[in-house]
Amino acid sequence: MIDLLSSSFVVVWICMIIAQGFPDTSPEGRHARFLSNGQGRIGDNMYSPSWQNYNKEDVIKTTTLPNGNIENEYKWYGEGGCRRFYEYEPNSGVIVGFRFEEDKKYDCQVNTG
Repeated sequence: MIDLLSSSFVVVWICMIIAQGFPDTSPEGRHARFLSNGQGRIGDNMYSPSWQNYNKEDVIKTTTLPNGNIENEYKWYGEGGCRRFYEYEPNSGVIVGFRFEEDKKYDCQVNTG
């Protein structure tokens, strides 16, 4: 009886591991990962070498906002009409906001590959 229970546990455990290892590749799932990645940058420093090296050439437009912060618009390499924006404090470089604009629903999504 114990062998049967431990076998069932192992099978369930393996299924859970496999299920967590395969991301949702639907448009909704890829869009959710895009949002998570963008929002995950809040608190990062715009002036850090890693940010500058990775994103410097992708800036399309820089705007000073009414609150004194700066917002950079970045091109996105996914399919469709997607633009991403990061707002940051000019003195510290800390990213305080993220938003996006898309031509149609789910234009902003991560690539599956």
